[in-house]
Amino acid sequence: NGRRTNNGGNITHLETNLNYAFNRFVDIASGASYRLSKTDQYNPFSKPLFADNNIKSLFTSLFIRSNTGLQAEIGGRVNDHSQYGSNFTYTLNPSYLIANRYKLFVNVSSAYRVPSLYQLFSQFGNLNLEPETSVSYEAGLDLNFTDKLNFAFSYFKRNIDNVIDFGQVRPGAFGYINQNNQKDNGFELELGFKPS
Repeated sequence: NGRRTNNGGNITHLETNLNYAFNRFVDIASGASYRLSKTDQYNPFSKPLFADNNIKSLFTSLFIRSNTGLQAEIGGRVNDHSQYGSNFTYTLNPSYLIANRYKLFVNVSSAYRVPSLYQLFSQFGNLNLEPETSVSYEAGLDLNFTDKLNFAFSYFKRNIDNVIDFGQVRPGAFGYINQNNQKDNGFELELGFKPS
């Protein structure tokens, strides 16, 4: 009927990693990443569109272990996006292992998600979209009572700003928009049993 939308996309991703153990207590993992996204969009409502963007990243994580059962991962990532500029995300994951069976842990991390090319440039796109940013917290325990019986409990909380959603852009027009924020929290329980 001549009203068909035809969208195509292509992602090229290059990444390199380096892992190095300083000793049995400290390891480091570092790397660099480059991602190029392209889209070709054809729809009956506008002329053909060709768009692209890219993101370059450097990242490092430090892993620390001790004889006392204390472990931690401390990581960071610097991103440079062709449209949205630079930002920094982090992870901090300490844990404590008791008697090689009982683990207490805490995780704190941030995240950053840019809109996709479709969310920006399609017939529902919005060039004024802002990236989503979030901070997540989690704490819990993982108990291995025996080699066959395991119990895990964790509580999580996540705050997301500029949530990308589909909604009313203006009266009678719908597309991608930023909502104010989203707050999630809850807990997870897991009981594991290996019969043999």
